[in-house]
Amino acid sequence: MTVDYQYNEYKNRVGGVSSYYDFLNAALYFEREDSPWEIKVTGLNLLNTASIRQDSFSENLISTFEYFVQPRYFLLSVKYSL
Repeated sequence: MTVDYQYNEYKNRVGGVSSYYDFLNAALYFEREDSPWEIKVTGLNLLNTASIRQDSFSENLISTFEYFVQPRYFLLSVKYSL
């Protein structure tokens, strides 16, 4: 089993704007010792993060970008090794 967690947070210096996002991915492997077969179930974006927001500030410009991410999904993989 493997698990990957990523947490990102930022705040501006004044403290008026803050944003965070996090991702959790996990994979579960199953393979018998003498078998050529491997089965893997993978879950991506398990916390169902919908978007990532990034703000930028300067003396003349304030900008906000929002990136939409793929919703939670699962993969089933089957592998055969000769």
